[in-house]
Amino acid sequence: MGSIDPATVAVTSLPTNCPPTIVSLAIDEALSASLTANLNKDCRAQIKIAEDGALLEPGIIHVAVDPRYHVVIDSWPNGRIRLVERDPVNGARPSADLLMASLAKTVGAKGVGLLLSGGGEDGAAGMGALRAAEGTCLLQSPDTALIPEMIGAAIAKGIMNFVPPAEFGARLCPPDEATQNAA
Repeated sequence: MGSIDPATVAVTSLPTNCPPTIVSLAIDEALSASLTANLNKDCRAQIKIAEDGALLEPGIIHVAVDPRYHVVIDSWPNGRIRLVERDPVNGARPSADLLMASLAKTVGAKGVGLLLSGGGEDGAAGMGALRAAEGTCLLQSPDTALIPEMIGAAIAKGIMNFVPPAEFGARLCPPDEATQNAA
């Protein structure tokens, strides 16, 4: 969904009992171990590397960084992560388009997607699918993005719900939703 810095801000701002969360990053595989170790130190929720068949549960953030696989959600509720071998989509693997489209299909109006800084157009079509399913589509504010191409592609599709990094946590997991997850 974007670059490492805004993704770190997003996940470290989530509460311990956050909704099931997947972060998809198209980064060098060599960075994945240090990234997840750092996130585990800084996050209140538990960080796990996305694995095929993993159950999506509150309080767990799955980080998908393996450049061999796309990550999708197979069903909802009681959804599981599926790692899919497939050619890159819009030049990306893992693809934000495929993840967001699966979120739209399985979770629908309850789905929340956040598209972050990054190059290319990956994510724009998936955000369009999420919007069509009446889910919540959030974009990192373009003026805070190091590489705003992905965000610009979503803007071209009419998605204009901008969020500055300082508000990521509150918009991804509003306080009333965090309270409900604690019950």
